[in-house]
Amino acid sequence: MTQTKIAIITIAILVGILLLGVITIAVLNQRETSRELAASDAAGALNTNASTSPYTDFDGNPANLEQYLGQVLVVNSWASWSPSSATELNLLADAVSPFTDEGVVLIAINRAESKSLAESYLETIGVDQRVQLIVDTTDRYYREIGGYTMPETVFYDQKGNIVAHVRGALTRGEVEQYIEEALTQD
Repeated sequence: MTQTKIAIITIAILVGILLLGVITIAVLNQRETSRELAASDAAGALNTNASTSPYTDFDGNPANLEQYLGQVLVVNSWASWSPSSATELNLLADAVSPFTDEGVVLIAINRAESKSLAESYLETIGVDQRVQLIVDTTDRYYREIGGYTMPETVFYDQKGNIVAHVRGALTRGEVEQYIEEALTQD
C-alpha cells in the first residue's frame, strides 16, 4: 500500500472517531436536557399522568400540556367570576402575539369551572385562537403553582424554569419584559 492510501485511511478513521464522539456528546446533551425539562417547574405544574386529573381542551379532548415544554410559556389562570380575567386574557393575547414566531405559547387554564360556563364567558370577551384554552375542572394547576389571587400568570423559560410568577394584573410592558427575559435565559 502506498503512503497516500495509508494517510487517507488514517484520516478517514480519525474523522469517523471524531464524528462518533460528536454524536455521542450530542445524544448525552439531549438526554440531560430532557431530564432537566422533566424535572422543571413547568413539567411539575403541567404534567398529566395516570395519578393526575388530565386537562381538557374546549372540545373535551384530553390536553397534553407537556407538548409545550421546551418553549417559552405564558400560563394564565383565569375564571369567569374574576373581573380582571377578561382584561388580562385579551392583554396577554395581544402582548404574546408578536412573539409566537419565536416559540412563545400562551396557555389559559380555567379554574375549576365547567366547560360550558368557561366557553360562554370566553365568547363574551372575544378571546381567539391566539390562546391555548384549557379546562382544569379540579383546579390542579392553580394548586400546583401555589395560587392565591386572581389573575395569576406564570412565565416559564425554554428549560421550564419560572422566570416570573405574577399575582394580579399585568401591563403589556411587563408581559413583554418577562417574555424577553425568558427568551434570553440559557
